[in-house]
Amino acid sequence: MKKIAKIFGALFFKIKKLVNYCIRVYLSSKFSKIGKNVFVGHGGIFTYENIEIGNDVYIGQNAVFQSSYGKIIIGDHVMFGPGVNIHGGNHKINEVGRLMKHTTPKQMGDDGVITIEDDCWIGANAIILTNVTVGKGSVIGAGAIVTKSLPPYSVYTGAPSQKMRDRFTSEELEEHKRILGGEQ
Repeated sequence: MKKIAKIFGALFFKIKKLVNYCIRVYLSSKFSKIGKNVFVGHGGIFTYENIEIGNDVYIGQNAVFQSSYGKIIIGDHVMFGPGVNIHGGNHKINEVGRLMKHTTPKQMGDDGVITIEDDCWIGANAIILTNVTVGKGSVIGAGAIVTKSLPPYSVYTGAPSQKMRDRFTSEELEEHKRILGGEQ
């Protein structure tokens, strides 16, 4: 019985690997750019043509990444929990005499750029809004709402997000960078 289970396990692993490869090939045709070893959970909504994804990225299920007229740029080694929302634009709300629903149509460049730098962890149900850069090595806690850029190696939580602490002491950060060398 154990031998049969091992055979089925090995077969399942190979099938899973093939399916993941097929999904990556399919997604690479949709995203503006997609790196290697990228996992995109099911149930997500994306404006594919405006999103660039680096290598070794995990995006949890039910993520919403959208920016009709801007860019979303995701670095390498980034993890997104389930339900993360990234919104790269806003509706026009300041046109006198027009309903918000009937404002002048937006054009390319009206929305901002959102950049998630390398080695970040974005917790479940976090929301990141337009014109934000999440600095390298940063952590955004579950449910946080990020409206302003965050410095590298920091930890932010809350709504609106507030800095909880640095990820490392200055000595630990230097050691971290030294150990990682070319990967930082």
